[in-house]
Amino acid sequence: MVRNLSLTSRSARVQESGWLDLSIALALSYATSDMQAVVKDRFDFIHGFGCSGAERNQPLVESLMWFMVDWLHGRITDYELAMEGALLLRDHPDLLPVFASFLKEFSNEIVNIHVNQDHDIMLMLITMPYGGQIHIISPRPTSTIFFDTNRLRSLLSSEDIWTGWKGDRRVCLKVLRTFATDEIVIKEFYHEALIWAQLHHPNILPLTGVNEQLFAPRPCLVSPWMSNGNVNEFLKAFPETDRLTFMCEIASGIAYLHQFSPIIVHGDIKGANILVTDDIHCCLADFGLALAESDSEYPGSQSAASSAFLRGSTRWLSPEYLDPSLFYSIQPKTRDVYAFGCTIYEIITGEIPFPHLKYDVAVISEVLRGIRPRFSISDLGSQSYSADFWQLIEQCWAGEPGARPTAEYLAQTLDFYRSFSRLQNVSN
Repeated sequence: MVRNLSLTSRSARVQESGWLDLSIALALSYATSDMQAVVKDRFDFIHGFGCSGAERNQPLVESLMWFMVDWLHGRITDYELAMEGALLLRDHPDLLPVFASFLKEFSNEIVNIHVNQDHDIMLMLITMPYGGQIHIISPRPTSTIFFDTNRLRSLLSSEDIWTGWKGDRRVCLKVLRTFATDEIVIKEFYHEALIWAQLHHPNILPLTGVNEQLFAPRPCLVSPWMSNGNVNEFLKAFPETDRLTFMCEIASGIAYLHQFSPIIVHGDIKGANILVTDDIHCCLADFGLALAESDSEYPGSQSAASSAFLRGSTRWLSPEYLDPSLFYSIQPKTRDVYAFGCTIYEIITGEIPFPHLKYDVAVISEVLRGIRPRFSISDLGSQSYSADFWQLIEQCWAGEPGARPTAEYLAQTLDFYRSFSRLQNVSN
């Protein structure tokens, strides 16, 4: 709560400065519950924190003001509301100083926070509604996450993966391996956090927290620990698993990402990035290469295509990402569809695409010649799939991005195949 407010002295400041002091507006709002009656000029309110050009951005300024008021009143209690503020500031970084000033004005009286950089504000917003309490990430050691000595490390990854505990829940701590603090690394980390925090779906691994203290100066992302490992590991341990159900769940997760506007493209669909939950369901993980781009902006964009060139896992990349001369044809969400076809290859065969080729450069040569991963009879074992199923996989690998099916179509069609397969099993 705001304590020991002297309305008389603060009113004098209003007369001298010509703008309505935020502290007065908020203090009076507690008594009147009517900010409309208190803040007669909302742009005076923002001008007080040095936001220039407020008149040119009236709806934006008003949205930020009401978000800050709701934040102070403790009304930001779920991810949707917190994400509104975080995305507003992400898309309009010129407003970040306004919110920073607001936090610093009240940090000693309202909550125990300390914000040094703009990205701290973004991180605070997306992690705020956590466990029913405000979980603020700052340079101060406020975390209650403890990690043990059990660490898994992949030499091919840019992160270290640690296991730890959040209360009585085991968690995964994904830590940036680099010690670099340059702006690009920082932005990429918070970009992943912002996209991931928006996602709530049974086939998407949830982001449950972000922490900057445990491995300082390296930040980490916190998610539930999946003891069953990834889909490849699980299927090796339990080969009789219903693989078609796993395919349906993966397609459902991708379709969920692609229904956003602008669409969210995972960018690195493969077996290693699909985890199996304790109740044996698949969920997509690792959003480090995820993009939030509109279809209309992306095709033919040289800057976007250049940055995406060979980013991701080569054996799962579609041909237009492997050859600069094909950049003009890029349609971002079809990249996930192509990679999904390669992931189905993994699920059926237990091998990575093109297992007979040792070097990625040889894989690139094959893909650009129109060659795709090959299935053999021995790969199938006891599995049985219809001719329509194989045709669907081939469509995922179409050389022309526009000829590939949508993720929604894949999810619906595979679900139909699964239902039909179950009916056949019952009849037999």
